[in-house]
Amino acid sequence: MIFRQLREFPQYTEELLYKMSVNSDWTIICDWLKEQTVLTFRDTLPDITLAFENNELIGFYVITEYEMIKEKLDITPFLTQILIFDGYRKKGYSVPMINNSIERTRVLGYDVMYLTTDHDGLYEAYGFEQIGAATYIWHEPTKLYRKYL
Repeated sequence: MIFRQLREFPQYTEELLYKMSVNSDWTIICDWLKEQTVLTFRDTLPDITLAFENNELIGFYVITEYEMIKEKLDITPFLTQILIFDGYRKKGYSVPMINNSIERTRVLGYDVMYLTTDHDGLYEAYGFEQIGAATYIWHEPTKLYRKYL
């Protein structure tokens, strides 16, 4: 698996947005990703990392300053939107993506990272600890996790 930062490879922007739109019926997430792709060329965060296998874009993740939750928390950065596109799921790609996101967060200069998820047991295996609960802006409950790097 090869990882590339979108800010260094902007030619993949349209492909990323297209694949996200056909792999998700979450309009709010697609709109958010469009916003993040614009911002990634202006600031350190958000940082969008693309995942490739055999020269094919198979997924991505975003490290950003905030998560789309109702609670206003004074914590950053968040690992958001680890997404593996249809046809590539259930093949073990989440392992290198999560490991790469941890290393990328270190490279960006952070010593802690946060995420929200409703997956039980997945992120604990990587040293994340549940520190609370939150509610997404679309009203779904989620769990809040932290990992010291």
